[in-house]
Amino acid sequence: MNLGVKPEHADFETIVVHEFGHALGALHEHQHPQANIPWDKPKVYAFYRNREMNPLTREQVDRNLFASFDTLDALYTNYDRRSIMHHPISNDLTIGNWEVPINRKISKKDKQLMKLLYPK
Repeated sequence: MNLGVKPEHADFETIVVHEFGHALGALHEHQHPQANIPWDKPKVYAFYRNREMNPLTREQVDRNLFASFDTLDALYTNYDRRSIMHHPISNDLTIGNWEVPINRKISKKDKQLMKLLYPK
Protein backbone atom coordinates (compact mmCIF):
# COMPACT_ATOMS: atom_id res chain seq x y z
CA MET A 1 0.00 0.00 0.00
CA ASN A 2 1.45 3.36 -1.03
CA LEU A 3 0.13 6.09 1.24
CA GLY A 4 1.81 8.93 -0.65
CA VAL A 5 2.78 10.69 2.59
CA LYS A 6 5.50 10.29 5.19
CA PRO A 7 4.82 9.52 8.86
CA GLU A 8 5.62 13.12 9.82
CA HIS A 9 2.74 14.43 7.66
CA ALA A 10 0.17 16.23 9.85
CA ASP A 11 -2.66 13.95 8.64
CA PHE A 12 -0.68 10.70 8.45
CA GLU A 13 -2.88 8.85 10.95
CA THR A 14 -6.10 9.96 9.22
CA ILE A 15 -4.74 8.92 5.81
CA VAL A 16 -3.71 5.50 7.15
CA VAL A 17 -7.18 4.86 8.61
CA HIS A 18 -8.83 6.02 5.35
CA GLU A 19 -6.63 3.75 3.21
CA PHE A 20 -7.23 0.78 5.50
CA GLY A 21 -10.95 1.50 5.07
CA HIS A 22 -10.40 0.87 1.36
CA ALA A 23 -8.45 -2.30 2.12
CA LEU A 24 -11.45 -3.53 4.13
CA GLY A 25 -13.88 -2.73 1.32
CA ALA A 26 -15.14 0.78 2.05
CA LEU A 27 -15.73 3.15 -0.87
CA HIS A 28 -15.33 6.92 -1.08
CA GLU A 29 -18.28 8.53 0.66
CA HIS A 30 -18.24 11.61 -1.59
CA GLN A 31 -19.17 9.18 -4.40
CA HIS A 32 -22.18 7.85 -2.49
CA PRO A 33 -25.34 7.79 -4.65
CA GLN A 34 -27.14 9.92 -2.01
CA ALA A 35 -24.35 12.52 -1.62
CA ASN A 36 -25.85 15.12 -3.99
CA ILE A 37 -22.83 17.39 -3.65
CA PRO A 38 -23.44 20.70 -5.46
CA TRP A 39 -20.06 20.67 -7.22
CA ASP A 40 -18.90 23.72 -9.17
CA LYS A 41 -17.40 21.47 -11.85
CA PRO A 42 -15.36 24.08 -13.75
CA LYS A 43 -13.67 25.12 -10.49
CA VAL A 44 -13.09 21.48 -9.51
CA TYR A 45 -11.48 20.65 -12.87
CA ALA A 46 -9.24 23.73 -12.66
CA PHE A 47 -8.25 23.01 -9.04
CA TYR A 48 -7.20 19.42 -9.70
CA ARG A 49 -5.54 20.21 -13.03
CA ASN A 50 -3.38 22.93 -11.43
CA ARG A 51 -2.29 21.08 -8.28
CA GLU A 52 1.47 21.01 -7.85
CA MET A 53 1.45 17.47 -6.45
CA ASN A 54 -0.44 14.82 -8.40
CA PRO A 55 -2.47 16.90 -10.88
CA LEU A 56 -5.51 15.11 -12.33
CA THR A 57 -7.01 15.09 -15.82
CA ARG A 58 -10.69 15.81 -16.41
CA GLU A 59 -11.31 12.06 -16.81
CA GLN A 60 -9.57 11.29 -13.52
CA VAL A 61 -11.66 13.94 -11.73
CA ASP A 62 -14.83 12.49 -13.25
CA ARG A 63 -13.88 8.97 -12.12
CA ASN A 64 -12.53 9.89 -8.65
CA LEU A 65 -14.94 12.62 -7.58
CA PHE A 66 -18.13 12.77 -9.63
CA ALA A 67 -18.86 9.13 -10.53
CA SER A 68 -21.25 7.42 -8.12
CA PHE A 69 -20.48 3.94 -6.81
CA ASP A 70 -24.14 2.97 -7.19
CA THR A 71 -23.69 -0.62 -8.32
CA LEU A 72 -25.43 -3.87 -7.54
CA ASP A 73 -22.26 -5.18 -5.89
CA ALA A 74 -21.71 -2.28 -3.46
CA LEU A 75 -22.61 -2.60 0.21
CA TYR A 76 -23.12 0.73 1.93
CA THR A 77 -25.12 2.54 4.59
CA ASN A 78 -26.94 5.86 4.19
CA TYR A 79 -24.77 8.81 3.15
CA ASP A 80 -22.45 9.99 5.93
CA ARG A 81 -20.77 13.42 5.78
CA ARG A 82 -18.74 12.41 8.86
CA SER A 83 -17.26 9.26 7.33
CA ILE A 84 -13.49 8.77 7.42
CA MET A 85 -13.99 7.75 3.77
CA HIS A 86 -15.31 11.19 2.77
CA HIS A 87 -12.70 13.40 1.16
CA PRO A 88 -12.71 16.95 2.49
CA ILE A 89 -14.58 19.33 0.18
CA SER A 90 -13.83 23.03 0.18
CA ASN A 91 -16.69 25.50 -0.02
CA ASP A 92 -14.70 27.05 -2.92
CA LEU A 93 -15.40 23.95 -5.03
CA THR A 94 -19.16 23.86 -4.52
CA ILE A 95 -22.15 26.01 -5.38
CA GLY A 96 -23.76 27.70 -2.41
CA ASN A 97 -22.59 27.13 1.13
CA TRP A 98 -21.59 23.44 1.10
CA GLU A 99 -18.42 21.91 2.47
CA VAL A 100 -17.07 18.93 4.37
CA PRO A 101 -14.02 19.37 6.61
CA ILE A 102 -11.43 16.63 6.95
CA ASN A 103 -12.88 13.79 9.01
CA ARG A 104 -10.26 12.50 11.39
CA LYS A 105 -12.29 9.79 13.19
CA ILE A 106 -14.16 6.66 12.23
CA SER A 107 -17.87 7.57 12.29
CA LYS A 108 -20.76 5.53 13.69
CA LYS A 109 -21.87 4.73 10.14
CA ASP A 110 -18.32 3.63 9.24
CA LYS A 111 -18.60 1.11 12.08
CA GLN A 112 -22.06 0.02 10.86
CA LEU A 113 -20.62 -0.56 7.39
CA MET A 114 -17.83 -2.75 8.79
CA LYS A 115 -20.45 -4.81 10.63
CA LEU A 116 -22.28 -5.29 7.29
CA LEU A 117 -19.09 -6.25 5.51
CA TYR A 118 -17.79 -8.48 8.32
CA PRO A 119 -20.73 -9.99 10.23
CA LYS A 120 -20.10 -12.30 13.16
